Amino acid sequence: IDYVVPDFLLFDRYFVYYLSRAYDLFIPSLRIVELNINGVNQGIYYELEKLDEDFLRKNNFMPVNLYKGSQVTREKHVGMSTNLFNNSGLWTKTATFNQASYSNKEDLNFHLNQIRKFETNQISPDEFFSSFPIDYWSKFMGTSNHIHSQTYVNQRIISDPWSGWVIPLIDDPKMYDFLQVSEITNDELDRIFNLDPKFILHKYKNYFNYILNKNVLLNIAEDLKKLKKS
Repeated sequence: IDYVVPDFLLFDRYFVYYLSRAYDLFIPSLRIVELNINGVNQGIYYELEKLDEDFLRKNNFMPVNLYKGSQVTREKHVGMSTNLFNNSGLWTKTATFNQASYSNKEDLNFHLNQIRKFETNQISPDEFFSSFPIDYWSKFMGTSNHIHSQTYVNQRIISDPWSGWVIPLIDDPKMYDFLQVSEITNDELDRIFNLDPKFILHKYKNYFNYILNKNVLLNIAEDLKKLKKS
């Protein structure tokens, strides 16, 4: 687990994690805790589960690959383009499909090629969304999970080499767009999704169902009231 200071006490992650859980997305566990080290109070922290093989096994995902896309600070490849969607070599594995070598990224190459083919109308929407499940991705983008992801940072995906699908994982979310659904695009994949009318329809249907019909935001408010005293 990691301990992370909430950004400006806005509790962005808490809101986005709660909504993601309501959407039945796969997310690491999160708690708001008061941290003491050797009896000294350190204040309020997020307690976050790491995205690794233990997380995958707990969610019955093995064997799959878990990829991390980040081209900043120590992880940056010097002298190379930082566009993660152009080069599978820029991604690292934090958990590995045990039927292939660690260096094998055939599944990731396939998915990156599918993005390019869909963008240039070489494959149909049905073929594309067989690899990128439309219901899951539309829920993911409807929770603001994608807001802090860029073409060069904060990309986390699970890839199943057996079935050929790929789904995103939450990583350092922000809630700038939490109370509304929009077509904000922060990376190439966002842009491609938001050019597809079927995808946009799914996103707004999920928003209507969960936010308006199921009153998820009211549930979040009630949950925070329970935490307020402590």
